Amino acid sequence: MHLLNSTAMLTLLLASGIQAEEQRPKPKATTPEEAVKYLLEAAKADDVDSFLAQLGGHTRAIMQMGRAFEAYFAALEEKFGNNPKPGFRHSVKESLLPFKRKAYQVRDQVAKDKERVDLTVWEITKRKDGTESIQEETWVSIKEPGGWKIVLPPKGVIKHAVRKDANGKEVKISVLKTREFDAYKSAREANMWREAEQVLESLTKDIKAGKYPSREKAEAALRKAKQQLEK
Repeated sequence: MHLLNSTAMLTLLLASGIQAEEQRPKPKATTPEEAVKYLLEAAKADDVDSFLAQLGGHTRAIMQMGRAFEAYFAALEEKFGNNPKPGFRHSVKESLLPFKRKAYQVRDQVAKDKERVDLTVWEITKRKDGTESIQEETWVSIKEPGGWKIVLPPKGVIKHAVRKDANGKEVKISVLKTREFDAYKSAREANMWREAEQVLESLTKDIKAGKYPSREKAEAALRKAKQQLEK
């Protein structure tokens, strides 16, 4: 477990702003395709809360933990001023940018069981010369109490392939090959990220309450919490 490792974790994030946006009803996807539709609509609208609402499993837990990290950093700056050595800080909201700039098409779907459907999705990027590059990914859709949700693919290996587009024309694409989705492992990972989120929320609360006399003491508390979680 490498929880609370901000650099490694934040590279995985798709995520949001520090302050939660005004609460409003989120659409409930009744099909996997609707979950994709609502996810992309939320990204285009810069609506982080709605984007997270369409995510499922460990994907949502990772992003929620990312928001907790941002709140922690914000509390540090509010209490102790700007960090003289800020390092790399990936905004959760910045992770929505690819979903805004690219086009996505659901090309196929395979029902694995009553509560899981694997979607073949084309991620289409328009080049400056007008041509397109296509990456094929597998997005897993799982049925939760709040409707169908999307689990985005992890990092993997890119392989080249040839597919036929909607017009029957052969096109060269890149295929992202990743590990098979495992519901049990996803649930375990989600629990770990939620534990980390709770620790961060507690630390943020303590910073705001003035428990730590300096930034160094607050950061030391974070390191100690990380060590405890990794045992």
